[in-house]
Amino acid sequence: MNKQVYFIYRYLTHPFQTILEYDDYRPKREFFSVVALVSIAEATQLNVYNIRGLILFSLLFFVFISFFLFIQSVVTDFIAQWLKLQPQSLKLFYWFGLTLLPNVLLVPKGVFSFLGIGFFSGLSGFLALFITAFVIVLQVFTIKTLYKTSTSKGALIYLAPVLSLCFLVFVCVMMGVLIAVFFLR
Repeated sequence: MNKQVYFIYRYLTHPFQTILEYDDYRPKREFFSVVALVSIAEATQLNVYNIRGLILFSLLFFVFISFFLFIQSVVTDFIAQWLKLQPQSLKLFYWFGLTLLPNVLLVPKGVFSFLGIGFFSGLSGFLALFITAFVIVLQVFTIKTLYKTSTSKGALIYLAPVLSLCFLVFVCVMMGVLIAVFFLR
C-alpha cells in the first residue's frame, strides 16, 4: 500500500495514536490530499448538478480551507510562542489540515438528505455537530502533542483567539451602550 494512503487511513482509524507516533513528521502530501478530499466532499454538499460547477466549487473550497488553516496555524503558533513554546507553524498547518479528515464522513449525510430519506436527514445535524466537536478535539490534541504541553494549555492556546475576539466584541458593545446612554441624556 502507498505510504501516503496508509498514513491517511491510519489517521482516519486511529487519529490520536497517529499524531503521537508521527509528531516529528510534516505531512505535506497528506495535507494536500486531505484538503482536496474535504473540498470535494464540501462541494458535493452544495448539490451542484454539473461537473464544471463541482470542480469550481471544489477549487474554491480548497483555497478557502487552506487560507483558513494558514490563518489558524499562524495565530495559534503566535499564541504558543507568546507562552514561550517552540515555533511549529508549518508543521501545525499541515497537521490542522489532517484534522479535517472526519468531515469526509458528512458526504453520506448529504446524499441521504438529498434523497429525502427522513431518518438520516433528521440525524444530519447531530452528525455534523459530533464531527465538528471531534475536529476541535483533534486540533487541541494536535496542539498538545506538537508543542509537548498539557491538555489544558493546549486548549488555552486553541481557545485564546476565540476568547480574545469575544472580549473585543464585548468591549465594543459596551462602548456602544455607554456612548448611546451618554448621548441620550
